[in-house]
Amino acid sequence: MSMLDVRCDAPLPGWLRRDVESRLAFVADEVESAEVVDGGAMLRLRLRPSTSVDRQEAIAEHARRLVSSMATAMEPRSRVVEEHRSAPPGCGCDLDLALADARDVHEELRGIIALGPKLAALVETLESRLLEVIRTVGPAPYRFPALIDPILLEKLSAFQYFPHTLGFVGHLRRDLDVLERFASDAKASPQGIDAPDASFARPSALLTPAVCYHLYGYLAGQVVDAPGLVATAEGKCFRHESTNMTSLERLWEFTMREVVFVGSERFVLDGRDTMRRVARDFFAQLELDHHIETAHDHFFGAQYWRQSALQTAFELKLEVRATLPHKGKSLAVASYNYHQDFFGRRMDIRLPDGSAAHTSCVAFGLERLAYALLSQHGLNPAGWPAPLLPE
Repeated sequence: MSMLDVRCDAPLPGWLRRDVESRLAFVADEVESAEVVDGGAMLRLRLRPSTSVDRQEAIAEHARRLVSSMATAMEPRSRVVEEHRSAPPGCGCDLDLALADARDVHEELRGIIALGPKLAALVETLESRLLEVIRTVGPAPYRFPALIDPILLEKLSAFQYFPHTLGFVGHLRRDLDVLERFASDAKASPQGIDAPDASFARPSALLTPAVCYHLYGYLAGQVVDAPGLVATAEGKCFRHESTNMTSLERLWEFTMREVVFVGSERFVLDGRDTMRRVARDFFAQLELDHHIETAHDHFFGAQYWRQSALQTAFELKLEVRATLPHKGKSLAVASYNYHQDFFGRRMDIRLPDGSAAHTSCVAFGLERLAYALLSQHGLNPAGWPAPLLPE
């Protein structure tokens, strides 16, 4: 592995460095990891050993351009709005290693992990307990696919805001010669699939990045009865986060249970607040040590400073961050999001008076929540809070 140091035009402030490090993973395929060093004045990229000098120069230019697009951002004024401390005992182990040794997790590819019986049962129990809580707000159930229409994602600005995490679904071209060449010549390797040129058709679908997007497409062009509707769905979500993907903390494929409110501004804000109250009781039953803070989504490039500042200034996004005792840090396991009338306007979802509907979404990451609970309460079910035990 070779090292590439890139001097910044000006030192990066401390609050921006973590976001810059996560985005640097996307500047080139050759980047294995990245960090901001020298008091924010230097970017240190670890590259594949085979990276040529000419390619290193191009990567350095890409890194400078990325930093330039983010460096004009104002500091998001994040603040802690709730704290709930439970003094958990902790797992007392290297949790990732313990889960792998016990075959509770099996990594098929980076970011793609299969769960063994114990962890699968824990996620199923969490889902069941969570549904009991969610039913108190009276949502209608929906089921949505893992694939999503690219036209819908473009309308929702996913191409503009989150291009770095999108996953595309492909298939071979409908051509007998192409199929025969692929059958005889294609090979799989750790780097991906090596196939004859021009084998693949243009992508016609994408992997779903968020469950709620499907609901907005479902309601497009519709009038929602006053004061609004409540929906819930569970689904697989996909966000490719390059070398940032690690263990159950950050997966390429993960499971979300979402509760979505669509209606008037007051209706969706009251709904979000109600979910905060019932989820507070849910987390208390799980004895989850956590806090809630204002946050922003992982916007890319020039959108970073505009959208992150908007979200934090108006506290449109709140994250539930659970303590990970074995790592001495916290992990976002749920979020409370208010989109104002953005999706209503984009998808022409209207209220009876003709105005655009407002939306809010409450999302729970099931694998992350299970991981945080194991970090806090250990691998032995005998030490788990009662709601985590199967009935």
